[in-house]
Amino acid sequence: MLRFYFLQQWFNMSDPKAENSLNDNSGARSQSAGQAAQAAGFAHAFNVADGFEGPVDGAGHRGSAAGWKASDLAWRQR
Repeated sequence: MLRFYFLQQWFNMSDPKAENSLNDNSGARSQSAGQAAQAAGFAHAFNVADGFEGPVDGAGHRGSAAGWKASDLAWRQR
């Protein structure tokens, strides 16, 4: 379930006419956030499918089966 505070802050900081991508660890919360954003008038709000690390693999680990990281998209850990 999305927290109202998060949505309120995000809506206050975002431009409804701009493209907005939403990302979380697995893609589940960001999908709900994208749907809520579109319902609130953000026509170009998109979920990053499978999130950053994606679902767990056969060994119970994230980051190798799917998602931003497993797709070798740009990211940097500091």
